[in-house]
Amino acid sequence: MLKIVSKVSAVLFVAMVAGGCASRQDLADLDKKIDAAESAALRAVAAAEEANTKLDRMFKHSMMK
Repeated sequence: MLKIVSKVSAVLFVAMVAGGCASRQDLADLDKKIDAAESAALRAVAAAEEANTKLDRMFKHSMMK
């Protein structure tokens, strides 16, 4: 039983070491994706704030009538 556990652990360790390494290019690609996501989020926030401002103006205008 102990030999089987040892063999399975060794195989899993090798698989983790071989598959878990990220290269500098992978990190650079991830950084670019993060920057793009942040940019998209900022554009979405700006659009939401603009829509909120317009709705506030429309509501205030309708209340004046």
